[in-house]
Amino acid sequence: MVWMWERDELLNRFAEVILVGGKPEEPTVVDPELKKQRLASEMRKWEQEVELQKHRMEMEAELERQKAETERQKLEFDKEKAEMEHQQWLAEREERKLKEEMEQKRHEEGLKMQHDKEKTLEQIQNDIAAQAKRYGDAIRGSIIAMGPDPLDATVFFKCAEQLFADYEIPQKFQAKVLFSV
Repeated sequence: MVWMWERDELLNRFAEVILVGGKPEEPTVVDPELKKQRLASEMRKWEQEVELQKHRMEMEAELERQKAETERQKLEFDKEKAEMEHQQWLAEREERKLKEEMEQKRHEEGLKMQHDKEKTLEQIQNDIAAQAKRYGDAIRGSIIAMGPDPLDATVFFKCAEQLFADYEIPQKFQAKVLFSV
């Protein structure tokens, strides 16, 4: 049995014997058959440990593979989610842009219509016949009718001149306005 010990173990045992102050133990004789059985048992134990270690490593590798697969799926999901959010953002931006363009177009059309309306009103107001009619309508209810007496003419024309000044009727329309009354 001593011949199977390593150098360090031999030195340790020798140091123990010296410390105790005794004699070294006599090695016992071991039955070779018993030794074979012990070696076989140790060999099976070692093989079981190796098998267990191998199984443990396989399980750890499988667990790592599953973790990696889960992480890959999560990353893929996050990527798809980010892509969808980006597409939604682009669509919303495009929609806002179209709304703004339509609003701008409506605003421009409204301004154009307002300008056209003002232009038409200005043309109507500047039209001589329309102006004459407007001035005639303005003083029609205010002026008194001229009677058959020649003295009524003086009162009629004084009243007409006063109305022309009050309504600011231009001179070129004064005769036309009197003619329509």
